[in-house]
Amino acid sequence: MKILKIFLVSLILVSFFSLVFSQDLDLETLGILDVVPQEGVSESGTSIVTDIVFDTVFKLSSDRYNIIDRKMRDELLTEHQFAVSDLCDDVSCALEAGRYLSADYMLISSFARLGSYYYISFKIVNVTTTLVENTSRAKTADLDNIEDAIYSSISELLNVEVGALITAERSTIDLREMLKNKPSFSYIKKIPIDERILLYERSQELHRLWNGVNILGAVAMMGGGTLLAISLLSDEPRAGFTVAGIGVAGAGLTLSILGIIKSRHYSGWRSKLEPYLPEEVTDQ
Repeated sequence: MKILKIFLVSLILVSFFSLVFSQDLDLETLGILDVVPQEGVSESGTSIVTDIVFDTVFKLSSDRYNIIDRKMRDELLTEHQFAVSDLCDDVSCALEAGRYLSADYMLISSFARLGSYYYISFKIVNVTTTLVENTSRAKTADLDNIEDAIYSSISELLNVEVGALITAERSTIDLREMLKNKPSFSYIKKIPIDERILLYERSQELHRLWNGVNILGAVAMMGGGTLLAISLLSDEPRAGFTVAGIGVAGAGLTLSILGIIKSRHYSGWRSKLEPYLPEEVTDQ
């Protein structure tokens, strides 16, 4: 029994210190307040934007800051009777929240629609000096591109080099994952030239691959059609040929449609990358 108690105490201590040291003590702490909705946008839409902002900041700077978890933030602010539900996009409010959170920096933002465009404004405030360290603004006419706009704006705000997303050493699997996303000019312009070349070459390979799938599907449809024709034109229709013909033609149609969709997707990447590449690369 004594050995069991010692084991349990040791396990608790190991778990505690693992939790403590999972936060890098050399990193400064960043707190993020929810995005504040302004003119022309809904609270529900702003809530989604807040989720995107949190996810983007974590992806871009979790190696530079200890980012305060939203749930922990809410608990700490509630303990100090700071109304978490209150809209907070000014410096004085951010400083107050930052002191309660023991944060080094606070990120505040607002979301609005003016005319045909959506705007998201960001400020990062130094809690110690009370100064606004940096500001940035994302602008987009299409909510489908809101994530790209936020990504670009936050990378500028936090002085994060978006470039090193792809390097020559990274595998073609990484490139394939990158190319699954919808291409956008705002995103491409942030990528260094050598990495654009890697993306361009990989998009060419995948375009050819899926174009080949499309051709294979077309051939399969022709083969299935031939089997159906043989069955229907023979004096005694052959059920086996009919079933096989329908199956092969159906599979071919599926492959062909998939090939067309995918090849067009990678062709879109090529066309958007080409204006930002040297002519000697695109002429090959």
